[in-house]
Amino acid sequence: MTTSDHHLAPDGRAALAEPTRRAGPWWVAGISPANLALWMAYFGPLQVLPAAEGRAEDLGVINIANSGPQVLGPVIAGPIVAGLGGYPVLYLTSAALALLGAGLVWKVRSVP
Repeated sequence: MTTSDHHLAPDGRAALAEPTRRAGPWWVAGISPANLALWMAYFGPLQVLPAAEGRAEDLGVINIANSGPQVLGPVIAGPIVAGLGGYPVLYLTSAALALLGAGLVWKVRSVP
């Protein structure tokens, strides 16, 4: 490959940074529910917070609940994959923790 061919993909086709086909109606129909789900995930908790005075503290707790698994996940997964049996054990551990979390959430009866 010469320096003048830097814009080509390895198979010789032009490598474009923009889509080559128009977005069809099914793609647009699929993006709408995804946008709604993201809205519900980010703004839904604001609808059930108890009082405006303690909203900052409540949002801090929500932020820790959202970012905690992303911080602790690799710390827990690394040793499981490396020393306890690989990915099958990791998947079983993840399933067990998901069931534990679902059971703990099931105990929440209402939001004050």
